[in-house]
Amino acid sequence: MEENKGELAEQYVAELIYASYLKYWCYPNPMDIEGDYKEICDLLICFREVAIIISVKNYSFNGNYERYKKKVVSKSTDQLNGAERKLFFSDREIVIQHPERAPEVFDRRRYSKAFKITVNAGEQFENYALSDEKSGKGIVSIVNKETFEVMVAELDTMPDLIEYLLAREEFLLAHPKAIFNFTEKDLIAIFLMHARIFPDKLITSINDTDESAIKGLWERYHHGRQAQSKRAANQISYLIDGLVEHEVLRVRNGESIARELMQLSRTERRMFSETLVGLVHRYQYIPDAVARSYSEFNGIGYLMMYYPLGQRSESVDFILQKAMEIYVHKYAPASGKVLLLAVSAGLTGWKFGLFEAAIGVDPIALAQLETLARAYGWFTDMTRTEYTEKEYPLEE
Repeated sequence: MEENKGELAEQYVAELIYASYLKYWCYPNPMDIEGDYKEICDLLICFREVAIIISVKNYSFNGNYERYKKKVVSKSTDQLNGAERKLFFSDREIVIQHPERAPEVFDRRRYSKAFKITVNAGEQFENYALSDEKSGKGIVSIVNKETFEVMVAELDTMPDLIEYLLAREEFLLAHPKAIFNFTEKDLIAIFLMHARIFPDKLITSINDTDESAIKGLWERYHHGRQAQSKRAANQISYLIDGLVEHEVLRVRNGESIARELMQLSRTERRMFSETLVGLVHRYQYIPDAVARSYSEFNGIGYLMMYYPLGQRSESVDFILQKAMEIYVHKYAPASGKVLLLAVSAGLTGWKFGLFEAAIGVDPIALAQLETLARAYGWFTDMTRTEYTEKEYPLEE
């Protein structure tokens, strides 16, 4: 019976993740496929330099907190610490497999941060410690099913989720073993309402055991005008998510392009989507117009282009390829990469590219790129635009 409950809980969390943005980075029930072939953990999420190790439990509280700590908290903490030990400190390579990819080596050198999370999918109660810590083994975050759903829905990009987990961990380390009378959803609301930090007044409030101003804050935030305006403004940002799911992953090198796009936060995706739609609206009725917009985020150049319909595909592809090379040469982004999003009238004819500069480029090739840029008339009459995109549009 307990085993069936556990399997149902794992299936629930896996289904939740596979219906969300996390599916690109999630390994459900990863096995040590070239070692003992045992399950390493219930869920493993690998995103750039961050690994998230998740243990799922399905336990009913039944009013017995000490039993809950033993059956859920302590057991899960031991399992998570064991998974971390295998992944990061084994004396051999660990090979895992994503459901949609070939087996791969878990490259522990790539990760500078690992989060460990226990998700209790059983009875939903909130007056429990939000973390567990064993000496020298780091912190384990504890959340229930409802909280995990809110996390994934509200912090719906990997950068947004990681930003919260980092702030949460720092906050809980400052209050070890604390049991709060407000819910973690209230904690998420505080984070979102205070420029994504936990302010000093929150610490003071907890120390004074005056939590009345915090309890129920999530509902006030979620239904408030600021959050509603943010959700409305964010609608355009899902253009990027849709492109990744329906277009990008189908093209050559699509997985690498998707990985770079999905590292953008929700507000950054909003900015890029507004730029793309703006290019189309501005130029789609101008014959033979070719327009460009360039930005850099996280050391990567993002080149957005509008091109006219009716051009030979080979000619368009040539111009777009050379555009990426020219911008890498011209602006030298820190990563050496330029990612291309190109579109035509009516938001049709999507094209994508990712170009990485080679080391020691031939001077003749660079001179040819300069010649092409002049032939296209690029960089001769540039307009530099700077604007601030507020997470909350109603914010003063």
